[in-house]
Amino acid sequence: MRWILVLAFTLWAGLAQTQPVVPLTQASVPIAIAGAGTTQLVAGISGRTIYITSVSVIATTAGTFQLIYGNGATCTTGALPNGNLTGAYSFAANGGMVLGNGSGVVLTVPLSAGLPPQGQNVCVVTTAAMQGSLGYAQF
Repeated sequence: MRWILVLAFTLWAGLAQTQPVVPLTQASVPIAIAGAGTTQLVAGISGRTIYITSVSVIATTAGTFQLIYGNGATCTTGALPNGNLTGAYSFAANGGMVLGNGSGVVLTVPLSAGLPPQGQNVCVVTTAAMQGSLGYAQF
């Protein structure tokens, strides 16, 4: 009987150690966009992946908001593929959204064409003035 308990505990402890890590917010950046354009929000670090844990945004005037990833100040240069993290959200003036609360991942830079996501930046593409914040973890 005792060996069954030891075996059960060993199996349970082994399973507990293989559970994924859920990133919590480590940092946040303000979203303060004056008008149309592409702006880098989070700079990538070589060997690390960016996990977005929250997004809060309000459009000052009617426009669109889209998160993308890639290299360079506008996430559009470099050898690695660039891509979309979200579609283009359309907002009326003073409209907005909240995505996540910082206690887990809502978006992550995905693998692209078999290449690792580490070191890529996160940018926002807007067609109007936007305000808000973005929470993230990077490891």
